[in-house]
Amino acid sequence: MATIDINKSLSAKIIQARNPKSFKGATIIVGEAEKVVRELRAEHFSGNEIRGAIDAAAEDGKLTDPEVKLFQERIDNLFGKSMPVPATAKTIASEKRYGQLINEVAVAMTKKQAQKLEKVEPKFAQPAQHTFNPTFWKLMPPPEATGTFNPVKRPSAAVRDILDNPSLYAYDCATGAVAATYMALVKMLDAAVFDQTFDKLYIGPRSFDPQLQRILDKHGSDDLSKKGNVALLKPGDIVYFNNPGALQEHVDEGWKGENAIYLGDGKYYAHPLGIKTADEILADLLAMCPPFDDPDVSFPKPYFVSRHWRPNMSKVGELSQP
Repeated sequence: MATIDINKSLSAKIIQARNPKSFKGATIIVGEAEKVVRELRAEHFSGNEIRGAIDAAAEDGKLTDPEVKLFQERIDNLFGKSMPVPATAKTIASEKRYGQLINEVAVAMTKKQAQKLEKVEPKFAQPAQHTFNPTFWKLMPPPEATGTFNPVKRPSAAVRDILDNPSLYAYDCATGAVAATYMALVKMLDAAVFDQTFDKLYIGPRSFDPQLQRILDKHGSDDLSKKGNVALLKPGDIVYFNNPGALQEHVDEGWKGENAIYLGDGKYYAHPLGIKTADEILADLLAMCPPFDDPDVSFPKPYFVSRHWRPNMSKVGELSQP
C-alpha cells in the first residue's frame, strides 16, 4: 500500500511539469504528462488512484480540461481503460432519500418563517448574538468559536427542537447550514444510532464538528476565488456564495457571503433568505454592494465558489451497521 499522499505528490509533479525550463510554454505536454503518470505508478499508485487524484486536481483548478484529457489518455495507455465502479443500489437509494429529507427540512423551516412575516423564525444573528434554546443547548466556552453550542440532552432531541421551536433560536447562515444538515440526518437515522454517533456534536459558525466531518466529503478548491460549477452539485451539498464587493456596513451585518444547501432543481435553502435559486441569492448579495449607478465605483460581483461539502451516503449507511 502506498504511504505517500498521492494528491501532494501529484501537485508537486504538476508544478515541476509546468517549469518553463522543461519545455516551451506553460501547458503540460504529452511527454511531461506521461512522465508524471509513470512516476506515480513507480510510487505504487493504481490507475484508479491516479484518476481520482487527477479529478481532484481539476476540481481545485490545478489542471485545465485539455490537460485532464491528456492525463486520462496517458493513464489509459499505461494501465488500460477502467470501468467506472457503479454506486450500489443502497447508496443511490440513500442519496435520493437524503435529498428528499433535506427538502422537507427546508420547506418546514421556510413555512415556520412565513408564519410571522415581520419576525423571521429562526432569526438571523451574528455569532456573538447566537441564541439556542437553553433547555436543550449550552454555550461552549473558548477555544470553540464564538456562538457554538452543544446539547445538554439527547443530541437527536436537541436537533429536533430547532425544527419544533425555531422562535427560540437565532444564528448565522453557516450555522443554519449545519443545523439543517443535522435535521436531515436525524430524520434519516434511528434516534439511538444518531445519539451514539453524534454524542459529541456541536453546532456553530465557520466549522464542522469532528463527528460530522467523518461523513462529509470535500469537493472543489479551498481557494474562495475559484468559481464553482453548479452542474456538479447533488441535493444536500453545503455550498457558499462569496460576496467580495459587499459594503463594509453589510459585511459587519454578516453579508460577506451566504452559506446554503443545494436542494436540487436549481434551488437552495439559505438562512435567513429561505428557498431560492442561485440567481436570486446572487441578487440579494448584490444588493449589499455599491450602487450600479455610481460610475466612480468598481467592485467584484458575488459568485458561487468551487468548494462544497457533500454528505457521503456510504459512510452514513455504515453508521447503521451493527
